Amino acid sequence: MYGRCGVLDEAEIVFYGMSKPDIVSWCSLLCAYVDNCKVEKALNLYRHAQMEGVYPDSRMYVFTLQACNLLADKEEAVVSEGQLLKSMSLEVGRSLHSDIRHNGFMSDMFVCTALVGMYGKCHAIAEAENVFSSMSEHRLVSWNAMLTAYVELGQGNKALQLYRQVLRGVETLDDVTLLCILQAASETGFVEICKHLHFEVVSAGLDHIRSVAATLIHAYGCSASIANGQVVFNELEEPHIAAWNASIAGHAGQGNPWESFQLFETMKSTATVEPDEVTFLLILSACSHNGLVLQALQYFSSMVGNYSLTPDLRHYGIMANLLGRAGNFRLIGGMLDMMPMPANLTIWLCLLGACRLHGNLAIAVQAFRHAVQLQPTHATAYILMSNIYGDAGLHKFADDVEQLRRERCGGEAYLDEDGQDVEFSV
Repeated sequence: MYGRCGVLDEAEIVFYGMSKPDIVSWCSLLCAYVDNCKVEKALNLYRHAQMEGVYPDSRMYVFTLQACNLLADKEEAVVSEGQLLKSMSLEVGRSLHSDIRHNGFMSDMFVCTALVGMYGKCHAIAEAENVFSSMSEHRLVSWNAMLTAYVELGQGNKALQLYRQVLRGVETLDDVTLLCILQAASETGFVEICKHLHFEVVSAGLDHIRSVAATLIHAYGCSASIANGQVVFNELEEPHIAAWNASIAGHAGQGNPWESFQLFETMKSTATVEPDEVTFLLILSACSHNGLVLQALQYFSSMVGNYSLTPDLRHYGIMANLLGRAGNFRLIGGMLDMMPMPANLTIWLCLLGACRLHGNLAIAVQAFRHAVQLQPTHATAYILMSNIYGDAGLHKFADDVEQLRRERCGGEAYLDEDGQDVEFSV
């Protein structure tokens, strides 16, 4: 009871006051830790249970794997074993997998489903596939775990292939399944898939669920079928903010900024909801993609002044990119001074790119210093600064920066046509 109410101190007093807690008590406290996102306490409790000689059950493994998922949510993925992984969480998860195998729980469908979810969260998709394929029984919850792993790692085509198997093995789909497949459809951009999923959504009676409706609108937008997305939007009795945002994103994504702006104004005048941070992120992105500096400044000002919303680094990053491409370094400087948080690497790289575009060496030097201070081993800043020096005819300085990059980053590197750094080892 205490755990469910979030009163963990009381739950711990009750638990540690027991002379010999049974497995139900261990699992109850473990579940309370997971529900309240106390990752370290959950993992330590599992280790404590092992030291006490407690024989685990399937619930204990499921809860502990969920704690591992929470750990993965907090961890940045890094290159390891030749791929982008969440190494610390993966190490914990593999250890749990070993315990599960040793104690004979690999035949438990719910434990294996939790393993699939854990490996997906850690970006270890091959291991998720291995566990999934080894399962003797698949229920909708296990299909959903594998689908979610594919979608979260941007493997939409694999998700769609698996979805075809789901249709052969499951009679009724739920909102989790359809959300996953709609997100996968958004990646592929195939309108026929969206139409099929639209039919499935209506057939399952899930069109009233906000997240499903918004994702369906978004999928149609990504498939260049704004009209079909508008049909979904119009069928909503009272469109929620997620639906408005999905519609705005659809128009913006198809290069129709003015339609996005008009939809934004319609929302302000007719809707019972107000724009949120995501709304302004979409509107500012539409301005940035179309070089609309004045409109972006007006919307940014409105976000703070009219709606009391606090811009985050994403909003500032869009503004830095737009103002930089326009060569308005004075406004960028003012924005950097007023930011309530330090600029991140993305903003400094945007500024470096703008300096190269407009030949502003003085500001480039400052931006470069900030960038390498934040991430000394990130190659892009060195490449841009070396190119800026080279463009200015300062080839000795360009060579020095390139040498510094080799020492700190290693390998060879260059910028592709989109301005992204590409590296390979030598």
